[in-house]
Amino acid sequence: MTSDAQRTQTIALDLYESADVLARAGEVALQIAQLPQEASTPRALASRLASLLLSRLDLDFTLLFEISSSNSPHTTLQELASAARIGAIPNGQSRRMAACAHRALRHGGLVTRSYTPTSAHAEHNATVCQVVMAIPLGGPIPTYVCVASWQTPAHEDTPTQQSRQALLEALTPSLALVTQFARASQHSAQSTYLRQRRNTIFSISSEPILTIGEDFIIRETNPAFDHTIGSAQHDAAGKHCSEVIRCRDEHSMPLCNTTRCPLRHALASSDTRIWDLEWETASGKRIDISASVSAPHMGPERVAIFVARDVTTRNSASRGRANFISMVSHELRTPLNSINGFLEIVLEGQVGALNDRQQEFLNYAFVSTQQLMTLVEDILFISKADAGQFKLRRSSVDVALLMEQAVHSALQAAEKVGIPLLADIPTDPIQIRGDELRLLQVLNNLLGNAIKFSLAGTSVRLSASIEGNDIRFAVTDRGKGISSEERERIFDRFYQADSSARSRGEGYGLGLAIAKLIVEQHGGRIWVESKPDDATTFFVSLPLTSPDSAG
Repeated sequence: MTSDAQRTQTIALDLYESADVLARAGEVALQIAQLPQEASTPRALASRLASLLLSRLDLDFTLLFEISSSNSPHTTLQELASAARIGAIPNGQSRRMAACAHRALRHGGLVTRSYTPTSAHAEHNATVCQVVMAIPLGGPIPTYVCVASWQTPAHEDTPTQQSRQALLEALTPSLALVTQFARASQHSAQSTYLRQRRNTIFSISSEPILTIGEDFIIRETNPAFDHTIGSAQHDAAGKHCSEVIRCRDEHSMPLCNTTRCPLRHALASSDTRIWDLEWETASGKRIDISASVSAPHMGPERVAIFVARDVTTRNSASRGRANFISMVSHELRTPLNSINGFLEIVLEGQVGALNDRQQEFLNYAFVSTQQLMTLVEDILFISKADAGQFKLRRSSVDVALLMEQAVHSALQAAEKVGIPLLADIPTDPIQIRGDELRLLQVLNNLLGNAIKFSLAGTSVRLSASIEGNDIRFAVTDRGKGISSEERERIFDRFYQADSSARSRGEGYGLGLAIAKLIVEQHGGRIWVESKPDDATTFFVSLPLTSPDSAG
């Protein structure tokens, strides 16, 4: 046979084989296309696909590695080895199959590897080798890797091997399409389940819930919200939030179209914040609301979620209790002032001379009366704050003068117990906006505590410094120190870090709670740093400029 005839025969044979491969590929592709109708779940579909390839391509085994990562081309070998797989792997070949699948993922296409099988029949196996072929399925971001294996004579590229490889390559588009369908079906089922669960929670929740878009238009409301506002079911959806809820702060100041709007704050950050608000019902009645507001990134549109609670009844009870305490405190102040005044008159000898024992007993009564008056004033202050009746009288405050007044007020108590009182007063003029009397009360409380708990032979120091945009006051003493457990509760009402303080009749644990309340009303913060048997420092940080808040 001439060389031209041989070439013609080879070409004809290649064309015949190519036509045969395409015909078989078309037949198998039709069967693959029917699988979604036969399988009820994505995993069942993948299992049927593996079985179909095993039988139609005359393979030793075939399997599918399921890729869960959205960054699938960079899936690690360890992640792939632990991935879910469809189809059985012969003993001892799991890592080999995973490695071949990993190469295909990294390569971005078909990968073929040949291995010499290991068996007890080494002489027999020396004549054959195992061919493993892996193909990523699912497009640029594969969802599966198909791995197929068969045995073939060693060191020989047989027509059968070429045919299988060509057939698998021809089937790649069909395989990719059906696996994409499987993943889409799975995501759709999951999305449907999550949506149904979310709708159920949304509808049965007893807490009012609404969602508001960046355009301030209400997207959704739940039945609890409609009931709270008093509107018809979902009647608020599609309206501007300022037409429906008309947010006000706890001081009844309007928040709509201001920088303090809860929606503006939520959209500016991803943090969840609790707001004390007033909403207006459909009938015009104002109700107290505690609302959790957040705007998570969950899609192309940013939507704020309000989860609210009607606390009108609770706040009304709190205000009633606070008003009762306030009334009782007012009533107590009048007789206490009378007792204190008469004791002063008697102690000054205006009604006759006193012997030493009488003087001693009346001094005890006078000190106790003053402590009781301080306690009444503190309780009255806290009850007003709880009832929302505590307001600051802001003015320009000279920091140096404020510190001098605080030191002068505490000097007598310090000299009485022999504790030197030191002050590092700034020489540069510093002005802040605040309530001068309340800020003086804070420093007096801190200095009084420091003097009370200082050890003999030590001193108390008051200092101030500029820290960024804040003025920071520090009151330091050297006493017994405060343990970490006590530091967590030291600003709680009626809590005392030193249990011996009450036995000495020197307070009821309200000073620091009041100091914290005043500092926070100024937009600042207060904290303590201390170690047992070491120095204790209370810090007060206040903004140099007045915060944007009512009061």
